[in-house]
Amino acid sequence: MDVLTQPTTPGAAEFYRELERLCLRTFDGRYATTRVEWSKGWGYTDTAA
Repeated sequence: MDVLTQPTTPGAAEFYRELERLCLRTFDGRYATTRVEWSKGWGYTDTAA
């Protein structure tokens, strides 16, 4: 799954936190697994680089 937001999207950081929690809880290794990669994390975090 590939999810993209623009750096100025309101609530993006909260959305990504909840999405990560959902994926890790749902795909816990029993039949599928989650590997989260936030390669562009600088674009949606609350702090400037």
